[in-house]
Amino acid sequence: MIKFLTIRETAETGIFTEWGLRKMLKNGKLPGVFSGTRFYVNYSELEKMLAEQSRVNAGGQIVSRWHDMRPIPNGIPRARQKSRRGIL
Repeated sequence: MIKFLTIRETAETGIFTEWGLRKMLKNGKLPGVFSGTRFYVNYSELEKMLAEQSRVNAGGQIVSRWHDMRPIPNGIPRARQKSRRGIL
């Protein structure tokens, strides 16, 4: 079933921030339609698009969480790394 949500409603699902969704819209990469001045996100298509991008980034493997895709330097979680200004 096709599910259409406003940008704010889509952001409330936690899939992206409202700012990130608006940036995708501006770049023409957000699936959906305009109805007057309001944009409705095709949520089903967005989920498919993100799943496909995850497969591409993971080299064909399905990635369960976004932070599984980025390497952790020196095996230390990013929140605990020290920088010159303190903790990152």
